[in-house]
Amino acid sequence: MSHHQREIVDAAMTLRRLYTLLNEAAEVAPLLTFGELIRDARKQAQRTGRKTAGALGVSHVYLSEVELGTRSALAPEHWPALVAFLPSLTLKKLKAHADLDRVLRLARRAADEITP
Repeated sequence: MSHHQREIVDAAMTLRRLYTLLNEAAEVAPLLTFGELIRDARKQAQRTGRKTAGALGVSHVYLSEVELGTRSALAPEHWPALVAFLPSLTLKKLKAHADLDRVLRLARRAADEITP
């Protein structure tokens, strides 16, 4: 195995460990993905997916895919409208959960693709 390949495997193993740690932490306090955060805030505010999507200027299908995690987090240009429409959200929360989403996706991919 080349040095470069070893570095890739090491990085993947680190991501796998991170994924395990995040899952263990989630057992104590739920880690919400970006989509779960939006869905929870939307339901708390008693807003429908269609009305929320309309306020953001996206389709309700797209918003549903974001909420379900089949699409990545909404682009940051939509965040101010989301914060205005769903009062329990803040830009800081959205950024934190978008970052968490990226880490979880990377860790899942590494765990799926690389075996020790």
